[in-house]
Amino acid sequence: MPPLVHSPYPWHETLLWPLRHARPSVANPTGLGLAPLCWRREGPEEGGPRARLAFLGDLMRYFGERLPRVHESLRQVLGRADRVLVNCEGPVIRRRMEGRRLVSFTFDLAEDYLAGCLEALGVAPGSCTLGLANNHTGDHGGGGLEATLEALGRLGLGAVGTTGQPLAVVEAGPWRIGLAAWTQWENRPLPDGSPRPWRDGDVQATDWAALRAREGLHLLAGAPHWGWEFEHFPRAMTRALAARLLGSGFDLLVGHHPHVLQGIERAGEGLCFYSLGNLYGVQLSWPTHLGAILEVTLAPGPDGGPRVEGYELFPFFLLRVGGEPRLVPVDALEAPLRRRCLRRLGLVYETGSPAGPG
Repeated sequence: MPPLVHSPYPWHETLLWPLRHARPSVANPTGLGLAPLCWRREGPEEGGPRARLAFLGDLMRYFGERLPRVHESLRQVLGRADRVLVNCEGPVIRRRMEGRRLVSFTFDLAEDYLAGCLEALGVAPGSCTLGLANNHTGDHGGGGLEATLEALGRLGLGAVGTTGQPLAVVEAGPWRIGLAAWTQWENRPLPDGSPRPWRDGDVQATDWAALRAREGLHLLAGAPHWGWEFEHFPRAMTRALAARLLGSGFDLLVGHHPHVLQGIERAGEGLCFYSLGNLYGVQLSWPTHLGAILEVTLAPGPDGGPRVEGYELFPFFLLRVGGEPRLVPVDALEAPLRRRCLRRLGLVYETGSPAGPG
């Protein structure tokens, strides 16, 4: 039996959790500017190779572990990526789906459910890396993490974000890309000395410039599980941490954990996407049904190494049609729901949409 959940948040934040979940905050306490959903570097397009990286938010268990029907346009975005990184929100500890299960704060996934979700998304196992560092990593103790790594090996999936695999080095086009993942929050911390997720302290104690040189990396991307849940804008401490990491060797930061979309910030050539929201799973209030795929395009820079040529966010909504869960691009939704989603997107990004209350 796993230990009881304890909240990693201050007590007053824990008390506010139900309210924030029901009505995610659109307050912007630090005045983060709005960045566009799509950006491409100005100037003439240079020749040479290109590579695409795709990033996804939180993948969780859905009611009854039903698999989603995914719109073909979203499948195409993921299918053309050289590498996909997704956060696996819970240990993979079961070999087969077990039918309908009650909602629980103890997370886990079945191995065939995980495989079925990725197949529905159009993601090939050989191109996919799963981040294992999040607040639910320890929900089934150290054995849960060990079982997860064994399951990913059987499925042919890469893994990153544990003490045994803090950095994944992958190929994208002609370049070596470093992927790192870590968590700020832990519901059930695992002890030092045993397999555990990578944590904030591990990341901040690492000399990333030296590691880049040692591994021969052309680009370094981090996937932090950070921030406060159900808030559309990051707090000051998260922005300060992002600035330090982008100044210490990271080119890209792509976060998750708030369960809603958050904005984008640039620091020199570095880019931080604070939260991609949810990918798929049990989601209750309507803003938590709104997520996005991030596609980052790499092209040769002046020194021959890769630099970000552009990015695009593809917003989608988790819709239930006749009991069937579907991931549908916002632009393909029926008018009332589409307008509602566009209003919310217009509060977080530069979209040209009216920024009225969502």
